[in-house]
Amino acid sequence: MTARFCTEHHKSVKPNGCCKQWAMSEQMEAAGRGGGQVKRRAYLRYLIEVRADESLADQLGIRAPHKTIDQIREEFEKNNGSIYLELKN
Repeated sequence: MTARFCTEHHKSVKPNGCCKQWAMSEQMEAAGRGGGQVKRRAYLRYLIEVRADESLADQLGIRAPHKTIDQIREEFEKNNGSIYLELKN
């Protein structure tokens, strides 16, 4: 890595640079602890398809309400089961 971007100061910094205001995100703190879930590829493709259709409708000037993530998940799960992979031990 040759550089990082500091979102606090809005500038590039060296990879080994350190700032007193830096803090690790909660997501990075939790990495490796386990308990996470992986979304199914079929769900992610479905989500992309829904959003692409909504975008196309917008471009064509068709006024249609956009679905919330909760609505998309519920619709997918009704027809396909869980949005998450079942991990085998």
